[in-house]
Amino acid sequence: GSGWTDPVPISSQCGTTGQSKPIEAVKLALEGGIADRYALTYQTHSSYVGWTGWVSGGSVSGTPNTGHEIEAIAIKVSPK
Repeated sequence: GSGWTDPVPISSQCGTTGQSKPIEAVKLALEGGIADRYALTYQTHSSYVGWTGWVSGGSVSGTPNTGHEIEAIAIKVSPK
């Protein structure tokens, strides 16, 4: 019911704190000079669905608008 939040830096909190709403999908991305040197891929594990396929940085992973919350995230950062 909240939709996408604004992007936040890695050290910041995001989501709907204290509202008991699950995270259903994420978009992760590298920025700045590190994005020129490294590639980001990730996948999520959603309740009742299991693991999604691997996606590239900036892509959606999860099951948005389904009510299936993310239970885990696997992240790979590799040199380009």
